[in-house]
Amino acid sequence: MSGIMHDQQKSNKVAEVLRHKAVHESKIGKFHEALINFNKSLCHAEPNTSTIAVIYANRAAVYYQLNLYDKSLNNILLARECHNNTDILNDLDDLEEKCYENITDQIKYDDPWDYFKLSYPANKRIPFIIDCLEVKNDKKFGRYVTTTRALNAGDILAIEEPFFKILKVDPDDNEYPETNPYNYCANCLLDNYLDLIPCDDCLTTMFCSRKCMEEGNRMFHQYECNILDVLKETNNFRMAVRNFFVSLSICNKNIEELKLLMEESDEKNPTIFNFDLSLRENNSKDLLMAMMSLTHQTNVRVKDMTDVFQHHKLLKKLWSKEKEFINKFLERMMQVEILNFHGIKGQSLNAKSMFRRCVGDGSYAFCSLLNHSCCPNVMRIVVDNRMVLICERPIKAGEQLFDCYIGDSFYYKSKDHRQEELEDYNFTCDCQACANDYADILSGLLPVINHQTFRIAYTSYKDLQDPRKVLTIEQARKLAKKYSLILNQSYSDDSYPCKELVMLQLCIVKCFLTAAFSPIVFT
Repeated sequence: MSGIMHDQQKSNKVAEVLRHKAVHESKIGKFHEALINFNKSLCHAEPNTSTIAVIYANRAAVYYQLNLYDKSLNNILLARECHNNTDILNDLDDLEEKCYENITDQIKYDDPWDYFKLSYPANKRIPFIIDCLEVKNDKKFGRYVTTTRALNAGDILAIEEPFFKILKVDPDDNEYPETNPYNYCANCLLDNYLDLIPCDDCLTTMFCSRKCMEEGNRMFHQYECNILDVLKETNNFRMAVRNFFVSLSICNKNIEELKLLMEESDEKNPTIFNFDLSLRENNSKDLLMAMMSLTHQTNVRVKDMTDVFQHHKLLKKLWSKEKEFINKFLERMMQVEILNFHGIKGQSLNAKSMFRRCVGDGSYAFCSLLNHSCCPNVMRIVVDNRMVLICERPIKAGEQLFDCYIGDSFYYKSKDHRQEELEDYNFTCDCQACANDYADILSGLLPVINHQTFRIAYTSYKDLQDPRKVLTIEQARKLAKKYSLILNQSYSDDSYPCKELVMLQLCIVKCFLTAAFSPIVFT
């Protein structure tokens, strides 16, 4: 990579310290910690040396112990590519033979997309949403999404990949751990069971494959690699800077083309419904225009980015000539980000803490069209890095789809508490929960309408809240279907919200979240 010199350089000495720590952890059965430290060690190791080959060989041995023989074989290949040390190669020959002997006993990976599928035919122009969804516009709601078909709880309505995305680290926020760069691919944000490969130049960027490395380098890392220390200081503007690099790459490094796209977006104000996205190889510019046209009324002040651009070999000339436009683009991206970007969460692979952890942020051109309600009828969950939109309770044909921007909605939060959290969005919520001041689930004030359904809902809700009872993925998927069926049979507008229906909603959310987990975790 070209540009500013790193503050820190690769060091086999540092890599060896981390490798020895990882080897020790693997010997005492701390495989998760071992794999993280092997990844840190790989990031510090000097490319094409025996040190990096040994690290891959050690990581191959750990994957063998974990019965992940395909991962072991991949690391054997990586070790051989790095160095031709005879002693290492001989050991790898033996390990490779063992892997092939046991490959039929390989732990089976769960493909979530065997389960998470659209519930109805896909839109022919937007193949990641169902065909009954439409976008409309009025004075009160602006642009919003409706359905032409009645929808049931448990229906999967959209499976959308992020357009812009970034892996986040925040030392001051435990939600974004400092170990994130050693857990996830910087390009696709997937963990690949921690089988990652390092950038040859910087210390905190890893990829899940050569393909992701090439794509990441082409789209953003060629600009970021040597200025990561400077980018850390941009704080909340880091995503906007990333979006500029990606947008510039989409326009083949032609900033005049990017200007024209932004002008066209401002003029036409398109959504993804204006484009045919069925031809994947041709849709990046269309999606970029749709992203730039999302709600962006928020006032922001652009941080001085001189340190990012002026001293960068690839960007210095562009900054001196196009500073005004770059600042304008960054301002637009910040305005869009505040109101429209979503957090991307992934499952921790640590068996001791299998919680969903914050991985980064992403932009979703369709999901961003959904309006807010503290009484939502759809929910969003992240599976891998894709946003899966699921119907949370029945929706009639012609009704609007409502998301909740603040997480727990009226189920757990008072009206005043909700409005405080909505301040960044610059509106006062008048949804049915706020207009009618719905009671939360813990208050005991929600009525019970059907006592038989309530007994089922209450027992199920308590079981799912019990930390001693751990659902398997298969159980969660079966229960999600069961609770959705009960809710659909019991639901009526007149009875909502009652205690049993809200509890069933919460059971459905819990089951779908668990259904997205990976069955493979490390001790």
